[in-house]
Amino acid sequence: GRGTFLAKLPKAAGNAGIEAAISALSQTTGPVESMQARQALEPELAALAAMHATPAQLRELRRLCQAMPVASSWSSYENLDSQFHETIAAASGNTLLQSMHRIVNGVRLVVVWRKLDTPDRGPETDYHSFAEHDAILAGIERRKPEEARQAMLRHLNSTLAAMISRH
Repeated sequence: GRGTFLAKLPKAAGNAGIEAAISALSQTTGPVESMQARQALEPELAALAAMHATPAQLRELRRLCQAMPVASSWSSYENLDSQFHETIAAASGNTLLQSMHRIVNGVRLVVVWRKLDTPDRGPETDYHSFAEHDAILAGIERRKPEEARQAMLRHLNSTLAAMISRH
């Protein structure tokens, strides 16, 4: 009856909480649910990134977009892809949404990527995500939130469609 009180969690406890959430959610979440969560969260992160990304974050996003098509393995590509999406979340400027993204992305890594049967070599040169990532980055660089939002939604829809067609 005295109101709401805030307490600071130690950084380690916060990270442990996120890791515990990822572990627990990975046991009960399927690949399609993971993608639906991304569809709900990541377009807004991209829109916010268009408004708040720093020049250093824009440079990092550009570097990642250039590195993904020349990745020598799927493992390398997956790492670059994760960094791209994590950098967008950080560029949103919203720490709560960024933490939510860390959980969703962590679950995605377990339930989607680890279940895909990918060849040892990297993605083909015409892999759909390359142009889609470029379109997301273009919206962010142009500081056009709706363009970035729609580009991210198209990318996630395309990824979900490709994922479903494999099964």
